Amino acid sequence: MTRENLIAFRHGESEFHDLYRRLLDRPATFGGTEAEQIETYFKEVEIVRRFVRNAETGNLPSLEQAKDRLK
Repeated sequence: MTRENLIAFRHGESEFHDLYRRLLDRPATFGGTEAEQIETYFKEVEIVRRFVRNAETGNLPSLEQAKDRLK
């Protein structure tokens, strides 16, 4: 793994933990109902997972590019 891959991997890891903390601290930012919050959380985690997977394989899209690919 190159230095850039490791940096991107670490960035993705931080993003995941930030999402988790946000779900615990401010769940309303994910939606109005518990079902909406969980669904939105899962969608955002999937984006981060794709980003990290791409970082591991050397294909480094930005987080925004990963979000666009899910649309």
